[in-house]
Amino acid sequence: MATSAWQLLTVLHPRRLWHIWNNVRLGWRLAWDGRIGWLPRVVLLAAVTYVVLPVDLLPDVFPLAGRVDDLAILLLAWRFFLSLCPAHVVDEHARAIAMEYIRHGRRAVGR
Repeated sequence: MATSAWQLLTVLHPRRLWHIWNNVRLGWRLAWDGRIGWLPRVVLLAAVTYVVLPVDLLPDVFPLAGRVDDLAILLLAWRFFLSLCPAHVVDEHARAIAMEYIRHGRRAVGR
C-alpha cells in the first residue's frame, strides 16, 4: 500500500496538479461560453459522464488497461473538445486564467 501511495504522490506532482486544475477551469469557462457550439459541449459532457459512470469498455478488474481506458477517453475527448472550439476563444480564456494569477500577485507553479 505504501508503494502505491508513493507512486501516486510522484505522479501527482504540484506542477501536474496545477496544469490539470487550469485545464479544468479552462474547460468550465469554455463550456459556459455562448460562442462555443453544442457539439464541443456534448463531447466534453460525454467524456466526463463515461469516466463518472461505472460502465467501462475495459472493466477495472484488469490491472492496468481497466484504469487507463478512462484516462485515454478523457484525454482524447479533451483534445477533440479543444479542436472544436474556436482558437481565439480558447486563447482568450487561457489568457484570462493566467491574468487572474498575475492580478492577485500569485506565482503560477512551474513558471
